[in-house]
Amino acid sequence: MSPASTVRCWSSRTHAARHALEDTRCIRDAAALRSALGQLHSRADDATFLVARLDPDHQLTAGSISKALEVDRLARPARLCLAASHAGLAKLDTCILDSDRIGLMLDDVDAQTPAAHLIWDRIEAIRFQPEFVASAARNLRLSCALESMLRLAKEIGLCTLGTEAFPYGGSIDGLCEFDYVPSGGEASVHHRHAHEGHKRHPSVTTTTRNVILTR
Repeated sequence: MSPASTVRCWSSRTHAARHALEDTRCIRDAAALRSALGQLHSRADDATFLVARLDPDHQLTAGSISKALEVDRLARPARLCLAASHAGLAKLDTCILDSDRIGLMLDDVDAQTPAAHLIWDRIEAIRFQPEFVASAARNLRLSCALESMLRLAKEIGLCTLGTEAFPYGGSIDGLCEFDYVPSGGEASVHHRHAHEGHKRHPSVTTTTRNVILTR
């Protein structure tokens, strides 16, 4: 029996040809990052970006991340998005990261996430905690909080990732929809063709900081 895949595919809700690939393992050090990159690049094909989820107690530095990327530079120079909590991202020396190849994603956003973390100018994407989204579907106040956070993220040009359905159906202006949602089934380099017939949501104008959506 072959081992279960650790690769998850994320599909754009507004652009059928765009998708992202994520290694779902928590990455603690440079060796784990190199392993994740190898797994992702072997299946990346035309992925818009790649996601690597960092362990809260990771030991990565800007230098070790750059070295891990150098190994795969000739294979495919895909943009890499490092996902972690605010504390995990703050541990990185973000000022010397290669911003042309590396982006930062604030992970596990929920009702307790301060607005200051959402507007931190080092990040370009946020991912909402699944439990928070599920709770918002059952609680009107949490739904309003989620809607406010999504609107703020869109207004300042952040890419948003979350579970498939926004509570209460989203909004007609498209600001209360996640940009990327998990794809069904195993990640596939041909998955985008399965989404050609999906309903398109209204396009959203964002600032140039929304890098990973336009790469």
